[in-house]
Amino acid sequence: MTDAASSHADLVRLLSRVDQAGTRRELAGFPAWSQEGGSAGYAHFVDVAALDDEPRLAWRRSWTEGRFLVLASPLGIVATDAGRLDIVDPRSGETRTTLPGGKVWALSGDTVAAARRASDGRWEVAFHDLWTGGARTTIPLAAEPWHIGITQRLLLVGVETSLTAYALDNERERATLTWTRAIEDRRQHWSSRYLATATLVLVQDASRVVALDPQTGETRWTRDECQLKRADASGVAVRPLSSSGYDLLGVDGSLLLSDPRASWADALAPGFIVSLAMGHHPYRDEDPYSLSFLDRQSKEKTDFWEAECRRGPLVAAARDVVYVEYDNDTVLAHGLGRGRMWRIDIERVCGTGRVCDATTAGRRHGEIWGLVPMPRGLLVVAQHGLICLSHR
Repeated sequence: MTDAASSHADLVRLLSRVDQAGTRRELAGFPAWSQEGGSAGYAHFVDVAALDDEPRLAWRRSWTEGRFLVLASPLGIVATDAGRLDIVDPRSGETRTTLPGGKVWALSGDTVAAARRASDGRWEVAFHDLWTGGARTTIPLAAEPWHIGITQRLLLVGVETSLTAYALDNERERATLTWTRAIEDRRQHWSSRYLATATLVLVQDASRVVALDPQTGETRWTRDECQLKRADASGVAVRPLSSSGYDLLGVDGSLLLSDPRASWADALAPGFIVSLAMGHHPYRDEDPYSLSFLDRQSKEKTDFWEAECRRGPLVAAARDVVYVEYDNDTVLAHGLGRGRMWRIDIERVCGTGRVCDATTAGRRHGEIWGLVPMPRGLLVVAQHGLICLSHR
């Protein structure tokens, strides 16, 4: 059994005992897909098994109003809805507990963090147990944050023109200020953001990407005139401002490969990269988008999907599979190494294609806004709700 297969087998075994506190502590060490849309730190890859050719509908739930955000882990799904945080049981889709809303949110392991105003009007980051919703600790802030992020050992808070790191203890009950770095005011640069991996904190500072040591905050390397796009434990994808393509950098900042054709690296996985490129059709208004699979070792590329659409498709990768939004009712699954592709017809799997309750009766699920690979299948983040597809 491979390490990846063993890891997934361990995850499935632990999930069968998730009601035990000791098991939940072990599950906290598995990935939490903590960026917006559950996008795994913008890597868009989660090491879980591929969904079956004929999945079943596990559950579905609707939104009531307002913009939403989805964060996901094996222990729970955090969905923002109508100004609150719902912690959803990934097995049933039912709300396990509800927390007060906040400005920004983050998730890692068994902890959800939310930045919000305290009763005295000051801003703070509040930590809650992902399983019970119980409070753990709070960290006072000097002003309203523009972003927060959390890893297994670090809390990152962006306030005004600085990024501050707090070291977390094992129980996430104590946070110690570790370092602060000045960053150009993000309000002047809509793309200002950061990504955190096990080995780097990556910051978009104006038109350059800065890689910081997560323990000390010291600069390891910089890359000028580029935009941060994706990152995983072994590479960083950036888009040069002078090109429509992307460069893949190593964790030391060295150039591993450059693809001038692709618009961006849409998924970074340990063994492969999925690149999205936009072409031009001479006789149609729509431009075709194509996805390419690139082996990270051989650097050989194969174009394996092309469609004409007005916007780039959503992409998510799991082990040996890439999920692609084809239209608002269909997800294509490409089995890498298996030489085949299968369609997942959401409307057919759901029966009516509707998220049916009092708030959305008579409406379809709407546009697909996100795809999140999960241990038991695939979570489809739709305009009007969540749809969880699982293995038969």
